[in-house]
Amino acid sequence: MTIDDKAAAMAERGLLADEAALKCISPASFWFPNLSSVGSGWAEHAPFAFWLMEALRPKVFVELGTHKGYSFSAFCQAALEVRTQVRCYAVDTWQGDEHAGFYGDKIYDEVFAFIEARYSSFARMVRSTFDDALVHFEDGTVDLLHIDGRHHYEDASHDYTSWIPKLAPNAVVLFHDINVRERNFGVYRLWDELKAKHEHFEFLHGNGLGVLGIGDGLPDRVQCLLKLPDDSESAGLVRQIYSRLGKAISNHYELADHGPDVANSLRGGIEERDAEIIRLRLENLNLQNGNMVLGNTRLASGDSAGLTQPMDNDVIIQRLREDIDSQAGTIRAMQAALKEAEARVGQLMVSKSAT
Repeated sequence: MTIDDKAAAMAERGLLADEAALKCISPASFWFPNLSSVGSGWAEHAPFAFWLMEALRPKVFVELGTHKGYSFSAFCQAALEVRTQVRCYAVDTWQGDEHAGFYGDKIYDEVFAFIEARYSSFARMVRSTFDDALVHFEDGTVDLLHIDGRHHYEDASHDYTSWIPKLAPNAVVLFHDINVRERNFGVYRLWDELKAKHEHFEFLHGNGLGVLGIGDGLPDRVQCLLKLPDDSESAGLVRQIYSRLGKAISNHYELADHGPDVANSLRGGIEERDAEIIRLRLENLNLQNGNMVLGNTRLASGDSAGLTQPMDNDVIIQRLREDIDSQAGTIRAMQAALKEAEARVGQLMVSKSAT
């Protein structure tokens, strides 16, 4: 094979990888979530949630472990946009655990108000343990199951096993945190067991998200995703696309949340620099007028002989001028940074109000 032949073969493989990856994204992948992702471990997976809801079009979606509602809201938002006839259920005690932390009713009340105001026609929050909620769902009816409860191996395994009878013949099961190996997280162990038995796809960003396919009659686009070999160029491209889309959302909400603080901090620093320059300029003027200021003590220039190491006024003035020039350069840089930060915050506020 010649060099040209090798190049052509590589180009063809690249085109095939691009073609396979493109089947796993759509305009829905670029939608923007209307609930802030700040504080959510699921922050970077909304683009995939949008695509999956459109590609799978489930009739029943159940989420086990909702906490602040970011992931559940993303699926509900997609359902509304896609106009699919789906019933969405969020199952949680809203009391917390050692991984998510423990909390009172405030989070439940906030999530309930948000979901009720936007998606009450098809979404419901079920305040219950995962086991107690089983009786409320018929066997073989859940098309999409998202497991994100306690993350010990035993807990995740129990949740999956308990809910298997509720899954439809063709269903997708999502497992969050498959790429976390500290704090006694054990979802990755369960995931390693399951992906050896079922078609699957795994995302490594955002703590990891495992996509498990049940049955062989899933929609073509979902099947295409699940059939991508883990180490293929296509799979790598899909991971890269959704990682970057998710990171953009995370960065947007982080900046929107902390941007005003950053701007205020920069403004405060500039004010301190301005005050310092004023002080130095006053000292400069005093020296030029024949007086020297040391701390809070003002000495006439003729008294300088009383100092242990008197310094010529011209030398002092030159050093002050150099200090002033240095401070002025710092202020110009900080003012430019502040202007840029305020402009970005302004754009984010407009974007946020539009969503």
